[in-house]
Amino acid sequence: MTAVWDTTLASQIRVGTPGYEHCIGRLATSDPVLIAAGAVFETAHGYESAAERRPEFAALLDEFREDVVRETICRVLPMNGLAALVAGRLLARSMPPANSKDKRSKAARRRAWLLDIQIAATCWAAGHDVATENEGDFTQIASALAKLYPDAPPLAVEGRPY
Repeated sequence: MTAVWDTTLASQIRVGTPGYEHCIGRLATSDPVLIAAGAVFETAHGYESAAERRPEFAALLDEFREDVVRETICRVLPMNGLAALVAGRLLARSMPPANSKDKRSKAARRRAWLLDIQIAATCWAAGHDVATENEGDFTQIASALAKLYPDAPPLAVEGRPY
């Protein structure tokens, strides 16, 4: 089954990186990498937020727009109605994991959790697994999904594919 990339992987798609080369290789085999729409949102937010302090992030955002958003080297998996419904149910039933090493504000951690839920729901509703470097959080979401939909196929969580 095809695993859809989350933000931890989508944000690594830059010319000259292993992630970029993996996307190019998959495109050549007519099996393009899928990126969840929520990962595009989160990556764009990160680049835009950093661009004022570090101008190189504005260039990264331009590159990301060309390669990912315009689907030059991969495809974006949109969030459909079922995914939105599932994400809402998951959000009502789950809390972000406590992580004492996470230096982000409480609001930023909650925003990231919401986006992880949206990404997981998008993958699951489309019948795909999720590929991430954030396996702990996505495993927790997959467990919550299994409780909500015990008769449905589970969401598998995979590590980086390259």
